[in-house]
Amino acid sequence: MRKRILFYAAIALQIALLLGMIGRKTYTMAYGQRIVLKCAPIDPRSLFRGDYVILNYEISRPNLKSVKGLKDLYQGQPVYVALRKSGAFWNATGVYSRLPKLSEGEVFIKGRASRGGTITYGIESYFVPEGKGWAIERNRAELTAEIALDRFGHPVLMQVFLDGRAVP
Repeated sequence: MRKRILFYAAIALQIALLLGMIGRKTYTMAYGQRIVLKCAPIDPRSLFRGDYVILNYEISRPNLKSVKGLKDLYQGQPVYVALRKSGAFWNATGVYSRLPKLSEGEVFIKGRASRGGTITYGIESYFVPEGKGWAIERNRAELTAEIALDRFGHPVLMQVFLDGRAVP
């Protein structure tokens, strides 16, 4: 009897963890603040996953000399990037090692410092239909991405746009 209870408890725990991971992303997609970021594509191809576009966001390479906060980044370091809307897009205003105190009209996105002073956010890959990745890479039109942010700065990539039109 005790083994059966432990078995069912283990299954319930695994299901709860899976639902929690899915629920967090779903919540962010439904209720998170939407922002639009400028990006440039780099088109790789994976034999196992098909075509996808690696998105290189402008906020992935902030000029640390012109923004508030950190002046050096160390690989693997968690960072919080403060963003402010400027026209149609959101731009970095600060890079911090702790949760920043935001000014009116600012939001933050959580990322991790990587090689070469860049910051990754976990939203750099966008899968496209077979054969479309090369077309996006060759087309030098304006590429933008709509991102949803929850109140903890966790981003979810919602949609990619090429010259204002949604990429399938």
